[in-house]
Amino acid sequence: MPRYADLIKALHLEILDFEYLNSILSEFKDHVFMIENRIPCVIIGNGEKNIIILTGFSLYEYRIVNSLILILYNQIIDSKYLSITLPKKLLENYKIHVIPIINIDAYHISKIESKEIELSILDDNNIIVFQDFLTLRSKYSKIVHNYVSNVKPEILYVIYSSKTIEEQISKIKISIHKKFIDLIDYIIKKLKEYDLDVDYEIFEILNLQLPHVHFTFEGIPSIGIIVPYSFSVRKCTTTLITLLSELTELIHAFVRKIEIKKKYVVKQKCVIECRAIELQDLINILKNHGISIESIEEDKVNVIYEIDNLLNEYLLGKRLIEYYVKGTKVLECTTTP
Repeated sequence: MPRYADLIKALHLEILDFEYLNSILSEFKDHVFMIENRIPCVIIGNGEKNIIILTGFSLYEYRIVNSLILILYNQIIDSKYLSITLPKKLLENYKIHVIPIINIDAYHISKIESKEIELSILDDNNIIVFQDFLTLRSKYSKIVHNYVSNVKPEILYVIYSSKTIEEQISKIKISIHKKFIDLIDYIIKKLKEYDLDVDYEIFEILNLQLPHVHFTFEGIPSIGIIVPYSFSVRKCTTTLITLLSELTELIHAFVRKIEIKKKYVVKQKCVIECRAIELQDLINILKNHGISIESIEEDKVNVIYEIDNLLNEYLLGKRLIEYYVKGTKVLECTTTP
């Protein structure tokens, strides 16, 4: 139990365990459900377009987790706790799916009491969850990957603590695909109107295991938001509301002008040799990313599939599967327009 009996005070000041956080989420009733009976998701808004927000990869995100829950509590239960709220237009135009805690193992009371917060990036199988969105070995990354792939949101926001990804920053950093570069100067200028100073980075394909990079190459416009660990819950709350309010319409309008998905569909045939990993692990990776298996011959997997997103083209056509999945080798790869 938290030291503070007052829920709002506890959200502002404490690292809270999953059991306590889930008891708060249960108050949202029809707005909340468990994805595959494991990970909580809260939905607000009535629009036809979808936004998904992901966070809670480690205990380093506890202030971000608490901030999102506070925003939701203010929106669903009682609006007296925050001076600013999500704009009405945003909620009318979008259905917002908030997944506030992904690595539930990190928020177990034993992890919190151990004070070994640096170990909380791991799930109970010692997998770094936020770096597992390609291989999908963790039950949590796999559940979230399936949910995002099924919903296919117009925009995906992934919010990290600077300490989770081991960056030393003093201001918000936005991580984007290079095709958003023409928009970033306008975003920075717009956010300065709210006294919000932000930096940005263009992410690389070699970070394909990170969720915002991974889903971008699956054709879902995704933005990484890196929050300084030093930010208080109060500052996180106002910052996230401002970012969601101002970024969403700008990005949605801009996305219509660019093409992240493949402009044409081609068929590709690959023979992948499985060397130092379990054959079933390779099969799972392929199936989880929509790559159908034609046949299996001893340690070789034959696949024929249509490339309709950049992820599969990079994984197989450009041989990145060898980089990410140690113990594999693409022996043959032919493409037919």
